[in-house]
Amino acid sequence: MNINTKRDFQKYYVENPKDFNPERNKYIINKTINEYEAKRKAKYIRFTEELKERTSALADYFRHLNSGKSTPLEKYFGKKELARLRGREVIEELRGSSFKDSILK
Repeated sequence: MNINTKRDFQKYYVENPKDFNPERNKYIINKTINEYEAKRKAKYIRFTEELKERTSALADYFRHLNSGKSTPLEKYFGKKELARLRGREVIEELRGSSFKDSILK
């Protein structure tokens, strides 16, 4: 909410709200912060797990190359697995979804 004018201030400002409870306000704020932190932590854990999988796959490929073989990356993993490791499937799903016009432009 952006209060720019005196009229906006008068419309949105309440000097002594009847139902305001400072303890409930603190509870809601703390609850919101805790929920955000839990989601952020879960997202970070999921990201690191996906990163471990990708780096492990890449390390396997480098070991393969180090053994003297010269298989191209796409042939080594296959198109689908390489796309999954790169995250292309997600992009393709988004392109096919109803969100494509708003997200991918």
